[in-house]
Amino acid sequence: MSLETAAVPLTSGPSFWEAFRFWARMGCISFGGPAGQIALLHQELVDRRRWIEQSRFLHAVNFCMALPGPEAQQLAIYCGWFLHGIPGGIIAGSLFVLPSLLMLSGLGWVYLTFGNLELVQACFDGIRPVIVALVAFAALRLSRKVLKTPVLALLALVSFLLLRVAGLEYPWVLAGAILTGLLLGRRNRHLLLPKTTKIPSDKESSPTQSLPLWTLPAILLGGWLLWAAPLAVIGAVYGTPHLLSDLARFFTKAALMAFGGAYALVPYVSEGMVEHHEWLNRQELVDSLALGETTPGPLIMMFSFMGYLAASKSPQLLGLPPPLPGFIGAAVVTWYTFLPSFVMVLAGAPLSERLRGHRKFEAILAAISAAVVGVIMSLGVYLGGAVFSQEAQGGISLGLMILLALTALLLLAFGKISPIQAIVAGGLGGVALKILTPTIFAFFS
Repeated sequence: MSLETAAVPLTSGPSFWEAFRFWARMGCISFGGPAGQIALLHQELVDRRRWIEQSRFLHAVNFCMALPGPEAQQLAIYCGWFLHGIPGGIIAGSLFVLPSLLMLSGLGWVYLTFGNLELVQACFDGIRPVIVALVAFAALRLSRKVLKTPVLALLALVSFLLLRVAGLEYPWVLAGAILTGLLLGRRNRHLLLPKTTKIPSDKESSPTQSLPLWTLPAILLGGWLLWAAPLAVIGAVYGTPHLLSDLARFFTKAALMAFGGAYALVPYVSEGMVEHHEWLNRQELVDSLALGETTPGPLIMMFSFMGYLAASKSPQLLGLPPPLPGFIGAAVVTWYTFLPSFVMVLAGAPLSERLRGHRKFEAILAAISAAVVGVIMSLGVYLGGAVFSQEAQGGISLGLMILLALTALLLLAFGKISPIQAIVAGGLGGVALKILTPTIFAFFS
C-alpha cells in the first residue's frame, strides 16, 4: 500500500480518552506484519481521522525505520507522543502490544497442554515448512526494495557468508555494515544511494515538540530505573543468577540490535536460546515463529512466546502454579524487549527533525538494510535445516515438507495470500495429511 496521498486538512485532534480507545482497538486488529501495520496506521491516522498530516507521518516512519526494534510499534509511540505528549506515547505503545501478550500467553498454555496430541502435532507439522517459505519470501521482497546497487548486493552476500560460513556473530556483522555505510557515505554515497530520496519539507510543529532541556535526561533516567527495578525485585525474590534475570539481560541486548525487524534478529536469538542457553529446542523455535505470525501486534512478540516456553520448563519456577511461570516469563521478555523502544522514541522524537536530509545517515541505513537481507537469508538456511532435518519431520515425509514449503512460497509470491492465510492453510494441510495418509496407504495396499 502506498503512503503517498493528497494532503488533507487536519481535524482538531482527539481527546486523550478517544485516543486511548483508538490505540486499544489498533492493538487488537494490527495483523499483517510491520508493512501492513504501518499501512493501517496511515489509513486510520492520516486518511480517515486526519489526526496527523501526511508529511509528518512519513517523517515519523523514516525516523522509526532508523532505530533498532519493531518499527510499527515505535511508529505508534511516535504518533501517540505527537498527539498527547509522553503519556500519549506510553499509552499508544503499550496498547499496541498488550493484546498480543495476552493472546500469546493463552496460546502458550494451549501449546504446552495439548501440543502432544496427534492432530495438534500434525497441525504444527504442516505449519513449519510454511514458516520457512515466509522467511524466504521476506528475503526476496526485502532484496527487491533494498539491493539497488551492486555494492549493496555484495554487502548482502558477504553478510550471509560471514554468518553461515565464517560463523561470525550478528552484532559484528551489523557493526561492519555500519562502518561500511559510514566510510562510503563520506565520498562515495552514489555506491549506496543511486537516487536522491525526496524528503518531506513540512516545518510545522506541535506543542509536544517544544520540550524543556531537562526532558531528555529525565527520560533516560526513568528508562534506566524501569530497567533496573524489576531486576532488583527478581534478585531479591529468587537470588542470582536466575532464568528471569538472564532473560531480561539477553532480550535487552537483543532489542538494542534489532535493526531490520524480527526476522533479522532471529538468528541471534535462536543461537542464544537454543544453542548457548538451551532454553528451547529448534522445534519450539519454529513454533514460536508460527504463533508470532498469527497474533496481532509486532512480529517480535514471538520472543514473548519463547519466554513463556522457557519459564514454563524452568526448574527454578516449579513452585509456582501453572500457567503462572509461563506468563511471568512472557511478561519479562516483553518488558525488556520493548522498553528500549519507548526510551529511544520518546527521547529522540523531539530531535528527529535534525535527521531530515542527512545523506550520511541515509548511507549508513542503506548499508544496514543490505546486511539485513543477508541475515534473513541466513535465517532461512537455519530454519530450513531445523524443519527438514530427519528428527524434525514429524508425521510428514521430507518430500511433502519440501512441497508444502515451495507451494507456500509460490502462493505468497504470486497468489497474493497473506502470511496468516498461508499458516492456516499449512496447519489444515498437516491435519488433512494426518487423517488421509492411512486411508491412502490402505487403498493402494
